[in-house]
Amino acid sequence: MSADDRDREERIEQLKVQAASLADGLMVVHESEAMPSELRERFWQTVVAAETAGTTDLITELKAIGVDLPEPDALDDDADEKTREAWRKEYPDLHVPPREPLPYDRDRHLPGWP
Repeated sequence: MSADDRDREERIEQLKVQAASLADGLMVVHESEAMPSELRERFWQTVVAAETAGTTDLITELKAIGVDLPEPDALDDDADEKTREAWRKEYPDLHVPPREPLPYDRDRHLPGWP
């Protein structure tokens, strides 16, 4: 084993220790002996990067790119006719189906409905 190979194996072991620490020691791992050490090192670098990356959610990401989202309490599955009319004006190319009384009778309009 060359000095470069030993250095790489040492880096891989350090990455594994770091990954185990990030997982509170709870890891199940299998490595193929046929996997080249360059690929193993890249794999463990990716694991550590994923485990140390910040967290986010869809709402945060959509707002970050400028999507204007309504407040959750403004959403209504049973929109009244006034709201439907506002949708028709705001989105003229969007087909807004008529309001159906409960229980909803919408499934029969789905493609492939018998």
